[in-house]
Amino acid sequence: MFTSGPSAIAEQAFQVGVKALSRCFPGSTHRLQNYYGSRIGLTGPIFLFSLDCDTHEDARILTKLVPRLRGIGVTPILAVPGEILLANDTIFLELYRSGIEFINHGYKLHTQFDPDSGKHLSCFFYDQIGLPRVEQDIREGHEAIEKLFGVAPKGFRAPHFGTFQSRSNINSLYSLLISMGYRFSTSTVPIRGVLKGSVHQVTPSFWEFPVSGCFDRPTTILDSWSFREAPNRRFEESDYIDQMTKLGNVYMKENIPSILNYYADPSHIHDWSELFTSLEKLKSIAGSSYIDIVNRLESR
Repeated sequence: MFTSGPSAIAEQAFQVGVKALSRCFPGSTHRLQNYYGSRIGLTGPIFLFSLDCDTHEDARILTKLVPRLRGIGVTPILAVPGEILLANDTIFLELYRSGIEFINHGYKLHTQFDPDSGKHLSCFFYDQIGLPRVEQDIREGHEAIEKLFGVAPKGFRAPHFGTFQSRSNINSLYSLLISMGYRFSTSTVPIRGVLKGSVHQVTPSFWEFPVSGCFDRPTTILDSWSFREAPNRRFEESDYIDQMTKLGNVYMKENIPSILNYYADPSHIHDWSELFTSLEKLKSIAGSSYIDIVNRLESR
């Protein structure tokens, strides 16, 4: 087992308490990251920006979006379901050859277009399909990357990972990934980063990169869907920019040794000029891949 300690009920109660504390005193969470990062050998903040390409539209947008991001000093990491990867092989082969890191994002499409709303809605949730089907999807996604690029992926992000967070879910996921030779996962929500660190060692050769939260809501995911696209959303576009800018400014000013790990969907951000302005301010701490950080931490 990779998670030990109190029962699942006690752990859940503890997480509720941590969420409340971080909401009231977000600065305490930032100081905690200083401790976590220093302990494992980080020397300052590193900004990682990944793109979850969940539709064929996302794949087509990448041809203009990736050069624009690189032009402001940010090299994105791509998480692409195998079905989309193979159907848009020319686009993704060119990006791979240019040095982009790809991580396994399963195989099956996990969105479907809803003509009534005019939006892609989520489907194919790992917590609803059973572990045998989850394993099949991960293996098929792995094979798609090997088929297209000729190399095995080193990292993984679960589709709709926010719904796949129970102790048994995460333990099963890690066991499979480690048996397949993976080096890292980025499939957990911000509370895991608050409790364990922005990157933490699961085994001597396997690491987890939780997705980062907001500046003053450290356990709330800062993602393009929740802040720009979701119907009946609680937040606005300006909140996304504000939260990312505040967090980046504090971590750079105080040189906090932590990973700022954010992701977005290409179709949500390609026309969002304010976001590009915000991202450019982080270029001095921008990294280009998860595996580079893993290699650096293991060689320290």
